[in-house]
Amino acid sequence: DNIKTIHRLKSEIAVLRKEREHLLKDEKELREKNDELKSLEENYAASLEEAKAITDELIIQNKILAENEDNFRTLTEIVPAAIFIVQGDKYIYTNKAFHEITGIDENQLNSMYFWDIVNADYQDIVKTRGYALQNKKRVTQRYEFVISNPLKGKRWIDFSASYYEYAGKPAMLGTAIDITTKRSEEHTSELQSH
Repeated sequence: DNIKTIHRLKSEIAVLRKEREHLLKDEKELREKNDELKSLEENYAASLEEAKAITDELIIQNKILAENEDNFRTLTEIVPAAIFIVQGDKYIYTNKAFHEITGIDENQLNSMYFWDIVNADYQDIVKTRGYALQNKKRVTQRYEFVISNPLKGKRWIDFSASYYEYAGKPAMLGTAIDITTKRSEEHTSELQSH
């Protein structure tokens, strides 16, 4: 009977040893998984911190950008020269002086190409140079030409423009000053001197 008990105990001990081996193997796998999880959690926490820092930086940059845009608009509204931004073939920004010089309101402007206000004699050159500037090509940036103001008739303007990037896309930033009176005085002076 003792021999049976010894064999039974040996058998139980063997089973317990196998279970212990499995438990030790499972414990090792569990530790590895736990270490892996800790590493992922640390990487996730670091990524969250990095994302928060990037988000904070973007918020600051957006505030600066909005402030710069507000300053630009404030400046352009008090300047007596026409200031405008053209993107493609349309005006996307015009200041108050632009409307005073051209005699065209914003509603009318929305359906016009940027060269539509230019007198027919100068439209081709203005159109060609406008597109060239938006493509960063070297062209004359300052010249004089005539526009057609529906309220005042033909008006001479001193125009200057350059390449400008607006909302991440190529554009043209331009200014114009009404020099009709100056041109008229020069013409009168020339006539009187002859």
